Amino acid sequence: MKRILIVCLFLISLFFIFKSSQPETLLNTKPAVEEKREANRELNQELIFPKGFIWGAATSAYQTEGTAGLTDWDNWQAKTNWESERKGRKKVGQAANFYENYGQDIRLAKELGIESIRVSIEWARIEPEPGKFDRKEMTHYKTMISYMQRLGLKPFVNLNHFTVPKWFASLGGWENDLSHLCFAKYAAFVAENLKDQKIKYWMTFNEPTILIGHPYLSGDWPPNANWPKPKKYPYDIEAAIKVYRNLVKAHRAAYVTIHKICDEKKFKPLVGISHFTRYVEPHNPNKFEDQVVATSLKLFDNHYFINAVENHLDYIGLNYYTRSVVKFSFWSSLFFSKFVSFNGPEVYPEGLANLVREFLIYEKPIIITENGVSDKQKIGRQEFLKLHIAELHKVLREAQEKNAPILGYFYWALTDTWEWEEQNFESRMGLIEVNFQTFERKIKSSSWIYRDIIESNGLTKEIWKK
Repeated sequence: MKRILIVCLFLISLFFIFKSSQPETLLNTKPAVEEKREANRELNQELIFPKGFIWGAATSAYQTEGTAGLTDWDNWQAKTNWESERKGRKKVGQAANFYENYGQDIRLAKELGIESIRVSIEWARIEPEPGKFDRKEMTHYKTMISYMQRLGLKPFVNLNHFTVPKWFASLGGWENDLSHLCFAKYAAFVAENLKDQKIKYWMTFNEPTILIGHPYLSGDWPPNANWPKPKKYPYDIEAAIKVYRNLVKAHRAAYVTIHKICDEKKFKPLVGISHFTRYVEPHNPNKFEDQVVATSLKLFDNHYFINAVENHLDYIGLNYYTRSVVKFSFWSSLFFSKFVSFNGPEVYPEGLANLVREFLIYEKPIIITENGVSDKQKIGRQEFLKLHIAELHKVLREAQEKNAPILGYFYWALTDTWEWEEQNFESRMGLIEVNFQTFERKIKSSSWIYRDIIESNGLTKEIWKK
């Protein structure tokens, strides 16, 4: 509550800000990645992680399994003009067909030395009608997880990665004040069926704040999926607040449910979320107004949800890709101008260490649940991995001292996927290349360095030279 009051005061202060008389000292929004790369090579340091550190890769059901014809996103993509109303759009179709090819992908992950795969379960497949659970589909996921375990990989199970069943959406989705009860019943069914698998790591939601932002603030995802985006911003603030509250209740209910079913005397799972985060900086650090909007955005995106569920988290999962640099503008939406970078082409490894430091205040274990790079970006996957893992290593000791140990790192993604933001297959972020026509797959040449890192449990002099 105290933090929320502080944020409110920040927002109110925006109305009383006058143009600063300080000279313009702009933040460098294009960090010299090349210079940092050479500096790291000169240091030639061995950066070894603690024993038991988890090296993983992440996937999601809808992005890799493709359509089951049962979700809210399937409804949206069924529109006859869906692809043509936005340039470059492609329907998800069968995506990477992970549903049928999971065995091959798990074996390729094993070949890469990956120790854990983060998978999500498609709620709509499990509960296609309200209260009617499909045991055949549950068996499919159980078989997949068992196969993973037989090969020595730790399953990291996520209950929701954005999509919801059609019937749930028809009842109002997350706007429905009883939505948390529906989610808790689904969580109970999955936990009951997987409890014998002794799954250590559970995740209730991937990026729950995205389920608030895109549909209700931007108005460009279901259930308010309009394109072009509505001019009004925020699109529906009243609904956004309601969804926020219901997602908080849903997480808490699922957290309690999983522990109630799976906790044993000698075994207790860890339940958390994978959280959308921004490393936010003011455009001009010397301008008070830029500092205010940066702090406000940081608190809104990074901390509101975590504050609300803090007592129902066993770990905090952080998804990090880049930083956002923001500038105050009285005439812009919510008083800040467009982001200098927002999940765009900038590669900013330093932001990962700084972001982790920001979350040490919660004194919860931290897992990097997503961090990855597209094949389209200039920096190669090898350099991307080395630079980000080096930054993560910087905060290991500090995190341990502040009772927030860093438990693992998950690269996004295991395979090439259909991506939410672009709504097509062009990003190619996977360690494994997928031919989306034939579903043939192979490990990318740029991915073998991840095996070297995993085998060394960090960065060695030999790896730095590559």
